[in-house]
Amino acid sequence: MRRREQDEAISLTRPVGISMPSFQIFTNTPASKIPDNFHHDMTEVIQNMLQKPEKFIVIHTVPDQTFTFGGTFEPAIISELCCIGNISPEKNKEYSELLCGKLSQCFNVSADRIYITFSPRDGDFVGWNSKTFSKPKVASS
Repeated sequence: MRRREQDEAISLTRPVGISMPSFQIFTNTPASKIPDNFHHDMTEVIQNMLQKPEKFIVIHTVPDQTFTFGGTFEPAIISELCCIGNISPEKNKEYSELLCGKLSQCFNVSADRIYITFSPRDGDFVGWNSKTFSKPKVASS
């Protein structure tokens, strides 16, 4: 079976939408300055951006961190977006613009003080509900 046929066979047997986007945000911004609706709004942004079900999206914000960015303690963000699928060099450019804009707006942090690491994940290495998101194995012919 050729690679494309294997991918198509896998996509037919794998549950649709089963993937774990998580977005972790570490910031030196105080918790008191994070808008009350931030997690809800960011969940919606990630859901629309990655086309993943809300029930799998995790937004984890860690405020009040002590770190420097560019040698200063000015407000800054270090973040990581993890996802099974939908992360690629081409898409990450669009995602970076969207996420930097939203983070900059919500945290009042300049976009040039925001890092986003895009981390693609293999379903074999992500557990949920006593299982992993492993792709079904395709029988070789």
